[in-house]
Amino acid sequence: MTITKRSTRNLSFLLLLLLFITFTTIITVINCSTPTTQTTTQTTTTTSTATSTATTTASTSASTLNVENKNNKIKIQEENEEIFETISFLECLNFLQRTDLFHPLLDKDNKCKELVLNFSKFILQSFIDNTLQKDTNVDNNSLQQNRSEILQLISLTSEELEKIHKIFNETENLIYKKFTMEEIYTKFIKPRKPESDEETLQERILRFKNFLISILSIHKTQYFNFYNLYHLNTLQNTLQQNTQPIENNHLQQFTQNTLQENNLNNFYKKLNLQNPLKFITIGSGPIGLLTTLESALTLPRVLLIEKRKDLTRDVWFDLYSKPYSQAVEILSEIGFLNEFPEIELKVSEVYGNDGEEKPTYTIRCQLTQRFITKVLYLLENVKFVYGNSYVTQCVVKNTQKNTQNIFNMWSDVINSDYNNDYKNVDKNVDNSDGEHGVILLLKSSSNKKCQNYIDYLSQQEVLNLCQSTNQQVITLPSQSQDYNTNHEINHVNNNQCEFERIAFDILIGADGLYSNVRSSLNISTHDIHTFDLSQTIFRDQYKNEKLIPKITVKPKLNQVALIINFKKGNDGECPDTAIDPDTGDFIDPWKPGFLLENVRSIFKRFYAGHCHMQILFDYEYGEKIITKYMNAREKALQKLLQKMSQNNLSKQNNERMKSVILDAEAREIRSAAFADTTREYDLFGSGSHTNFTQNNVTSLQKVDNTLQKTLQNNLQKGDNWEDEAFEWERILEIVNTVLGNPYPNVEEFKEAIVQHPNLENNGKELSKRYDMILLRVVLQKANQLTHITTLQQPLDNSMSQLNDNLSQNSKNRIYNNRRPYTLTILKGDSVASAHFRLGVGVNNAYLAFGEITQLIKDIILNERNLLNNLLNKENLNDKEINKENINKENINDIKMEILKTSLNEYEKKANYRWTRLINYMATAMYFESYCDLVVFINPGEYFGIQTIQEKDYENRDYFPFDSLMQVKRFCQRFDKQSVWWN
Repeated sequence: MTITKRSTRNLSFLLLLLLFITFTTIITVINCSTPTTQTTTQTTTTTSTATSTATTTASTSASTLNVENKNNKIKIQEENEEIFETISFLECLNFLQRTDLFHPLLDKDNKCKELVLNFSKFILQSFIDNTLQKDTNVDNNSLQQNRSEILQLISLTSEELEKIHKIFNETENLIYKKFTMEEIYTKFIKPRKPESDEETLQERILRFKNFLISILSIHKTQYFNFYNLYHLNTLQNTLQQNTQPIENNHLQQFTQNTLQENNLNNFYKKLNLQNPLKFITIGSGPIGLLTTLESALTLPRVLLIEKRKDLTRDVWFDLYSKPYSQAVEILSEIGFLNEFPEIELKVSEVYGNDGEEKPTYTIRCQLTQRFITKVLYLLENVKFVYGNSYVTQCVVKNTQKNTQNIFNMWSDVINSDYNNDYKNVDKNVDNSDGEHGVILLLKSSSNKKCQNYIDYLSQQEVLNLCQSTNQQVITLPSQSQDYNTNHEINHVNNNQCEFERIAFDILIGADGLYSNVRSSLNISTHDIHTFDLSQTIFRDQYKNEKLIPKITVKPKLNQVALIINFKKGNDGECPDTAIDPDTGDFIDPWKPGFLLENVRSIFKRFYAGHCHMQILFDYEYGEKIITKYMNAREKALQKLLQKMSQNNLSKQNNERMKSVILDAEAREIRSAAFADTTREYDLFGSGSHTNFTQNNVTSLQKVDNTLQKTLQNNLQKGDNWEDEAFEWERILEIVNTVLGNPYPNVEEFKEAIVQHPNLENNGKELSKRYDMILLRVVLQKANQLTHITTLQQPLDNSMSQLNDNLSQNSKNRIYNNRRPYTLTILKGDSVASAHFRLGVGVNNAYLAFGEITQLIKDIILNERNLLNNLLNKENLNDKEINKENINKENINDIKMEILKTSLNEYEKKANYRWTRLINYMATAMYFESYCDLVVFINPGEYFGIQTIQEKDYENRDYFPFDSLMQVKRFCQRFDKQSVWWN
């Protein structure tokens, strides 16, 4: 962001010009009054003189006029530039502060992003100069003292802050000079609630400045990390090889060139990144965004791929501070406090183990997504890819045909010489048996016909498609026919399905419960029925952790929940909630457990027009109502399939149709479980999917569209299975207990939860009239957190000729030989389902922040140590590595060992967190659903320590148990099947 200085008119020039014009005017008046009766000589002389004077005057006047016009043009142009700069500033201020609407796709031509990046480079120029000159390293004490607690962000110096303050002050003065406040708020600033906005423009600009300071702190940390991880060691190696050290002015020139090119990617190229880790995140939920953020602090390029083009998740999260989580601290470090008061959230407090109150944010999921997305968007090394869905991953051979496009996303951050190796041009590398790991993306994932085509393919056919790198576009059969319920033919358009393949080293699967990344690798899941009590207050009674009791729940651990979404009222608000006469406050979630039989708790998320209620039942009653619910669904499905059979479809297509319905059922009924789990309610037996090829596409599209039309027709005819599925009178009684204005009858209650237009069915499941669902909450976990695919990689031929005279460039090329693996890591709901009422899943993700960063650093530094050991003939992993025993096999083995060693440390931490999280959730589910107890949290580490308490129905209070033996005896009065053991 550049502040243009105003041009001013030269005062002395104006005075001279004024005197000259006055003098010329006097001469003209004198000439006009001269007598005409003069001698010929005099006349001639006078005429000649007058002509000369007139010519000179005209010439001078024209020249003066041109100068004046030119100055006016410059003035006008610079004033227009000032206006443009202030307009850009105000537009970007509004764009970046309206987090509730933020999306990268709305920044036309990346104008606001470029403004911030240019501003950042101007402010941080001195820092980059000093960093390169001083050869600082990551352990520099002075910088460490100025780093933030979690993200290790480096604070800006007083000089950098002074530059920022000066620029903002000048900009603010220009804004006040160019526009009135009415113009500013009419044309540029659009507050979320204009009628109640009490924030002044000065306060908005101050928040904007503070937010950009947070962003620049991230940029500064990136420069520092990149230099220390990638350039410093290379520089030191170069210094060791050369007799003359590199002069400081060379480093200065390096920095100046980098800044002059005005592109951070050139900074990476200057660092000679011949083989940086190619890192991709699938999924832009909170977990995917957090993982992208931490990887962006250490990697030159990170891709974030999201199949959707909008952020619409309205579930509310409770985000905690330490010691329960570190969500509040992380958000604060990246500038979240500068969102107040514009953003919608509820701030409350909980007590920490030190007795101090800690802030808690209750906020919509999409708002946290939009905020973190905004931060990532302003990082130059993060690239968003929206509207592309992950299909699978595969291995492709390193041939010219295969690799010509798969490195496009990385070409601007990879050294151009090394990039040629990928294109099979390097003479020093035998590429014939080399391999690359790639992901296959379906572009324009909103094209349902293309998505259905992928769904219909077998796993092997999808793999073949991935490996067919020359097949970028697939054309579905033209004029394929859709049949509606009246057997009328509709011609299908948009039959072009475009694909893209991207090379990768590390892939993060953060794509939710129904993870395509997980299923593409055939990673299965298992239900959790056994847990230990290590998260309870009784753990301290056992000196040996192995003696802490475990519980195996029989027949299975689950909890039935009813989810209701109410419509907003005419005032845009949720229904009023009831006041507890005993406390004078709103009814707490566990109070209904005293008042209503079979109800354990009721949680409300009534914020900002999002009206979400969760009712949790005991095990016995839950089994009863879920059975009734499933019987109604089964009856409706059977009726639907009978109608389908009248369409004279082939047996194969009928089987496929059943499979489509059952897939939808699995997602609907077990929304807290994984897509690839064994279905409990399989209406038609095991029914494995039939393999389909492109030849089947026309008939399959017919099935899919016929199904959709019939389902929609069922709704139009009033064939509503939900009337039979729910116990409406009982639900009304429960709901009215916690609402301030109870519904007088079932019909008015139904009207209050009528289906919202954006939740209409997709043609693959039963139509829904009411925004209410009964589901069985289960805990599941993936059997693997990570997956390694081994690649065949050739060794640079220079390795076989390793000697002391080998050039530094050749030695670097040896080190940068392609990695013999790809690594996939599952994160978030891709790993385990989270009990939604506890809200622990997203806080667990914040607790995990930094683990990926450490893994990346371990891989990078260990690989560099490998090079140093090779060149210095030192020991590595107890193996003598020198030029006599270097060969293709052991160099790739060593690189694989480096990965596994680094990954082992990551998995230890991740498994520890997941085990604790699952025990935490299972403890609450079991004791509340099976034993009629209540589980509370005492302050302590990682979400606190759970206390198990008995209900005092008479006094509507709770009292804790003294020992686990008391808890066991109490529970076995209700649950005689489950097994307690050590």
